[in-house]
Amino acid sequence: MSPATSTLPAVSSYPNIPVLAVSGDFDLRTPTSGARAVVSRFPHGHLLEVANTGHSVLTTSLSTCVARSIRSWLAGREITQACAAPRPIDPLGPFPSITRRATQAAKRTASVQQVANTVHEAEAAWLLAMSEGGWQFTSVPGLASGRLTGGVQGFTLTRYGIGNGLVLTGTVHTRLKYDHPLAFDGVLHVGGQGATHTGTVYFGGNRLVGTLDHKVVDN
Repeated sequence: MSPATSTLPAVSSYPNIPVLAVSGDFDLRTPTSGARAVVSRFPHGHLLEVANTGHSVLTTSLSTCVARSIRSWLAGREITQACAAPRPIDPLGPFPSITRRATQAAKRTASVQQVANTVHEAEAAWLLAMSEGGWQFTSVPGLASGRLTGGVQGFTLTRYGIGNGLVLTGTVHTRLKYDHPLAFDGVLHVGGQGATHTGTVYFGGNRLVGTLDHKVVDN
């Protein structure tokens, strides 16, 4: 069922047969609410929700719980209501608040955190674009400015920004390993409105080093 389909077809009765729906909680095309509505029409319907997974759960989920649950259901055994795949990317942290009375050190710390948050948001946008559009997706816009383009090995940012006037330009590569959350490496040039923030940062995993606003960064 697509998001455009708001209601189920008017059918007087649905067959009394076993039905299993498997839904990823990150799925934007066929959300869990649609799967739940379909399953509710069948007396023996069962919904298996899979956390940290998007569309096409059977081919994209990193959880062995999914395959085990489906095999158990096919064998007529009771199965769980939910599975959880490893989280592919750590959640984006809160944005620091900056007041007019903040010290220069506090503003610089906030700027460094803004760079890190922009990088992590871009990582999530890249992963979502691949899961929804395939390995050869063209590009996605930044929340505030610029674009992200990429493929299986990583992505390129072009004046990519998510707010507060800070933008990033450069290339990011993912470490193609099977552990999670995923790790990334890259070199990014920092710019901003009226050159408020400038510099070049290098990062690997969650460490960020370089210069920002003419100050050394090692975070």
